Amino acid sequence: MEEAHWHTFQTLSKFPIRLPKFNPFPKNVWVGVSLPAGHLMSETGGARALGAYLKHMQKIEASVRFMSIEPLWFDVAPVFEEWLKKKEKLPFEWAIIGAASNGSRVFQPETMWTADLIDLMDERNVPVFFKGNMDRRYWKVWREEFPVSIML
Repeated sequence: MEEAHWHTFQTLSKFPIRLPKFNPFPKNVWVGVSLPAGHLMSETGGARALGAYLKHMQKIEASVRFMSIEPLWFDVAPVFEEWLKKKEKLPFEWAIIGAASNGSRVFQPETMWTADLIDLMDERNVPVFFKGNMDRRYWKVWREEFPVSIML
């Protein structure tokens, strides 16, 4: 990836504990972490796992760190708010929000969870990108924002 510096690469991991091992990432590599898998745990367990993921994300040295919040299977905004009570900012510069899918079946996230999450990201100037499986009928403003690549 470093040798192909003219490309921007996006990596996505469900195991963020290992990512700092690769620090610093090349400037053209955006490093993402997926929301913990919902089918494996309760909402309480998901919130605890997300809190742990955030701790690992803050150790990642990349020009852009992002959180892939897909599927949005529980109300994550309170977890981020709790983080912000102790820290100045979120440990990522971009948020991707998506629905759950199983083949052609799509399960939309709770509208209020999504709205609260968007409000929080907007307050913190974190760009939001909606995955294509989000239902456009629920959103007056469709979000396809991208981060400005910054060096930490």
